[in-house]
Amino acid sequence: MGTHPDYAAYAAEQLSQAGNIRLRKMFGEYGVYCDGIFFGVICEDQLFVKITPEAEAAFPGLPKAPPYEGARNYFLIEDIDNRESLAALVRLTCSVLRETPPQKKEKNIKGFPFFNQALFSSAIRFINCSRKSRESFQSEKAASSSK
Repeated sequence: MGTHPDYAAYAAEQLSQAGNIRLRKMFGEYGVYCDGIFFGVICEDQLFVKITPEAEAAFPGLPKAPPYEGARNYFLIEDIDNRESLAALVRLTCSVLRETPPQKKEKNIKGFPFFNQALFSSAIRFINCSRKSRESFQSEKAASSSK
């Protein structure tokens, strides 16, 4: 079904005290950014904010739920009309996320921008397993034909 654009605009307006809020449409839902930091999503007309230990300590009663099937839990913001507490939560969350170093990405193999080291290692293991299977099959075939 997806999020209605009017709800997304209203949520962005309610979040505006936290900083420069930007919405990015993703698969019928919205990613939510504050001052360039991705901190939450709007899914099925509900606002979800990433959980950080600091925000969890400051806002212990907030419910948690995954925004979509298979996702990790986020804070589920049930009352988006309380601008002050919403802004405080978002500012705290974004300050923590800003300080958190980004995770290192796998380096791509030179000349193959889509082919990273993990994929390359998996392909080599597959080839080696295939070679061993082929060799054992050929040796079994040779043994059975010599009988």
